[in-house]
Amino acid sequence: TILDAPIEACDNKTLKETVEDTNAKNITSNLEAEELWNIIKKHVTARDYEFLYLRFVYEYTYDEIAKMFGCTKQNVNNSVRSSLARLREVNELKKYIELL
Repeated sequence: TILDAPIEACDNKTLKETVEDTNAKNITSNLEAEELWNIIKKHVTARDYEFLYLRFVYEYTYDEIAKMFGCTKQNVNNSVRSSLARLREVNELKKYIELL
């Protein structure tokens, strides 16, 4: 079948193997991301967690987040920066920081 034919651009892996590899990587990435955010949640306030999540997952700007929460851009920026500084000291997060 077409699924079992080797694909030159993919090191002669079959389409089936390529899709399986991609799915496995996505599952692993999603589990690691979920684990990371669960650790972060334990070490910051609920509001700071929301700021971080909106900033780094949804890629909202500081201005956009400030408007959502009715505060200043500088307030969001300060919260994110102080949260990141605290999180750099969390042992559970060291393995993620090393990957960056």
